[in-house]
Formats: sequence, structure tokens, C-alpha cells
Amino acid sequence: MSDEDRGFESHPLRVERIIDQSVGQWDDEPALDEIREIIQKADKFLEQGDGHNALVPHRPDWVIENARRRAESIMNDGKAQYYYHAINWLRRVRAAYLQLGQQEEWKRYRTMLLQTHTRKRKLVSMLQQRDLT
Repeated sequence: MSDEDRGFESHPLRVERIIDQSVGQWDDEPALDEIREIIQKADKFLEQGDGHNALVPHRPDWVIENARRRAESIMNDGKAQYYYHAINWLRRVRAAYLQLGQQEEWKRYRTMLLQTHTRKRKLVSMLQQRDLT
């Protein structure tokens, strides 16, 4: 299963472009290689969701925006075998809403998802799990 199939967005080319634009004037190639390595590790950390979990208490708005986008991409594709990834992203979204004290906003969002995807029985069943209410 590829990263794209799991709803992750891989950005190595974008990372390379940003690095080149930001530090293109540097002549120190070993430093550039070190910077690339650090950014790629951070990117992988976020793709795996670990960064989202760590950021919930500090940047809940960012977690909501980023994890919602990832979950919605999976759900909208309608590939039932990957719904569990969407549910994992939604758990992070819920945690971030709760961190902000916006439980009602989470409930409205979840209700909207249930209405939007009402014909996707497997997904609806997963959205109705106790830890998402």
C-alpha cells in the first residue's frame, strides 16, 4: 500500500524546492544535506501522524485543518479498505476540537460527515464508534 493510498501526501519534491529557494545562496553542501535530512525526517514524522498527536495541545487549529483534509480525502475516494486511516485522522481532529473546548463544533462536523457519507455503510459504522462521539 502506497502513501497516497493511505491518504498521506508525500512532498519530497516540494521540500527540495523550498530548501533550494531558501538556502540556494549557501556554498556549504554538507550543511544543505543536513538541512534536507532534518526536513525529510520531520515530514515523515508528520505523515505518520506522530507529529499531529504531539501538536494537539500546542497547535490544535493546525491539527484540525491538516488531519481533516487527510481524512476527507480518504473518505471522498470511497475506498473502504482505507477508511480506518480516515478514522485515525478523525480521532486527532476530535482531540484537537476538544483541546479547544469546541465539542459542539466537533459534533456538528461529525454529523455533517454522517450525512455526506450516509450511503457508505462501513464508514458510517466506523463514524458511530464510541470514541468518535
